[in-house]
Amino acid sequence: MNGPTRTGSLLALAGLATLAAAGGASAGVISDPFITFTATNGAGVSSFSIPLADTTTDPSGTFYTLPAPIVLSNGATVSALFSLVRPQSGAVPSLISLNVTVVAGTTDTTFQVNSALFEITPNIFNAARATAGISLTDNGGAAGVQFNGAGPGGSGFLGTFNGQAPGGTPAAMLFVGAYGTLDPGGSFGANQATAGFPAYIPIAVANDMSSQWHFVVSATDQAAVTSGYFIIPSPGAFALLGLAGFVAVRRSRK
Repeated sequence: MNGPTRTGSLLALAGLATLAAAGGASAGVISDPFITFTATNGAGVSSFSIPLADTTTDPSGTFYTLPAPIVLSNGATVSALFSLVRPQSGAVPSLISLNVTVVAGTTDTTFQVNSALFEITPNIFNAARATAGISLTDNGGAAGVQFNGAGPGGSGFLGTFNGQAPGGTPAAMLFVGAYGTLDPGGSFGANQATAGFPAYIPIAVANDMSSQWHFVVSATDQAAVTSGYFIIPSPGAFALLGLAGFVAVRRSRK
C-alpha cells in the first residue's frame, strides 16, 4: 500500500514541476492591434489603433513609440504614447508597460488606452505586481487640474489576466478615484503600486495579460501616465522544481 501511494505522490510532484517549468518561457503571442486609444468629450469621440505591423521587436521585447504628437478631431491631443511587451526569461518577468501623455480638449475629456493582449505560458504558481504614476498639469490657469479614474471600480490603471482589459481577472487596480490640485496653474504627481511592492501577489493560473489606462482629465489640462505590469512564477515554483529534481536524482540512484 505504501509503495503505490509514494509512487503516486512522486508522479504528482513531477507533474506539478513540469507545469511550473513550462512557465519559464512565454508563449509570446501578441494580439493585433498593439494599442487602442479613444478620447471622448463634448466635441465627440475620436479613436485610433496601432497595428502590430507598426511595432519594433528587439532583445528588449516588442514596442511602439509615437513618432509625433496627434491632434484628434475633438480637440484632444496625444503628445506621447509608448508600450513595451516583454516575455519572461528566467527570473525576468513578463511585462507590459503602457505610457501616454495627453491634453484634454476644451471640455473634460475621457481617455481610454489599452495594451495588446499578451499570451503567456500558464503556470500554477503565477504571481503579479504593478506600479503606476501620474503627472498632472493645469494648462487653464484658473481651476487647477483634476484626474478621475474611469475604469472598473473607479480605477485609473488596470492590469488583468485571462482576458482583455477591462475584462478578465483583475490583478492590479491603481489610482482609484480622484486626484489633482485646485491651485491655478498648479501641478500634481503621485505614484502607486500593488500591496507589498516590490513583492508579488499570488494569482490564479494565467494564460494571458493586458493593461489599461482609463481616466478623465479636466478641460485643456495635461496628464502623463506610466505603468509597468508584471507576471512571473512565484518562488514556490522554483522551489518545487528543485524538490522534484532532488526526488528524481534519488530515484535514479536506487
